[in-house]
Amino acid sequence: RKVVATEMSKSSVALARENVALNNVTNVRVAKLTAEDFVEVFEGTREFRRLRDAFIDIPPQSQQQPIIDTTQSLMNVNDKSEAELNNDKVMTFDRLRTLFVDPPRAGLDETCRRLASQFERVVYVSCNPETLARDCKYLSRTHDLTRLAAFDQFPYTPHLEAGVVLEKKKITSIKC
Repeated sequence: RKVVATEMSKSSVALARENVALNNVTNVRVAKLTAEDFVEVFEGTREFRRLRDAFIDIPPQSQQQPIIDTTQSLMNVNDKSEAELNNDKVMTFDRLRTLFVDPPRAGLDETCRRLASQFERVVYVSCNPETLARDCKYLSRTHDLTRLAAFDQFPYTPHLEAGVVLEKKKITSIKC
């Protein structure tokens, strides 16, 4: 399995990359990208140099293929130190199946809800049960809620973290 992680905070991206490198994780790439930017990449309407610089290739959704390992070498001798940090490879994410989201209290916006509805599995962590319920209701058109967990990370406060797993609904054919 391969993981592409996006984060809009430059310092969080740097820490995530350092963590990946320190733990010798070879199947993860991290890039500074907003959720809206990711949607543009996924839909093929825009390319970002930040992805190329992070050794990430995400073909547009319309060109997504069945899962195969298509990592390829793309290093120049002068870039060796950066290459070592990124395992000397561009990682192609040619079939994205699971989307992990941890939105702010406002929940997912319309664009992100539409994006989530296209994935086989959505793992959603929320600090706001109301927006989680709203977003799950939207996604219930395309997904079934298969798992739910609540976390009281802040005892003696009204705050609650919740996590859900939503799986794409199976299409059944009707025989006449």
